Amino acid sequence: MKRIEGFINPSLCSDVLARLLFEGVFAYTFVMAYKEFGDVSLDTRVLSTSFACDLPACRGACCTIPGGRGAPIREDEVAIMHEAARVVRPLLSPRHLEILEAQGPLEGPAGDRTTICVDGAACVFVVDDAGIAVCSIERLYHQGRFGWRKPVSCHLYPIRIDQGSPERVRYEESPICRPARDRGEREGIQMADFLSEALERVYGTQWTASARNAAAEGLKRI
Repeated sequence: MKRIEGFINPSLCSDVLARLLFEGVFAYTFVMAYKEFGDVSLDTRVLSTSFACDLPACRGACCTIPGGRGAPIREDEVAIMHEAARVVRPLLSPRHLEILEAQGPLEGPAGDRTTICVDGAACVFVVDDAGIAVCSIERLYHQGRFGWRKPVSCHLYPIRIDQGSPERVRYEESPICRPARDRGEREGIQMADFLSEALERVYGTQWTASARNAAAEGLKRI
């Protein structure tokens, strides 16, 4: 854990390690319920879970998950990820820049690409902002210096997309997102609403609106 000190909230460490060991880092093994929206099968927990990212509490833990592989990258994102790697260099720490120059920004074969990780933890694109892991690509985007926000898989997290017929959109529950669930509960924010912009990037406004309406209807029945 020493390599990622400053990125992970110490109060979550034991919980994170226990759950990662139990779950093998991946999703739960219990049977999940899905609802069909067009040709997409949606995990109903996306509609029923309260969620709103709380960076001061989680410290950007989703950008520093131990395990050696980074964010999944779609094939249509490969070119812009290489472009981003050139632009973000002035923001990166010496260690991250060293890894980027030695290994490049991505690894894996076509169809199974991910970002490179530094020392088996933080994504190579991460910068440290007062102990919070921040995406350098997204930072430049918000500053108007880069025209693309970040990979879809990062924007959607903790939602994951499983390719297939039908395509499945599932919630990958993790203890590192406990602060987000707590904030969502406090402020009455649903996951489908908080991540609507990310969902629209993939499925468009009409599909996303249908999912958000379903989430709202579910709340009315509670």
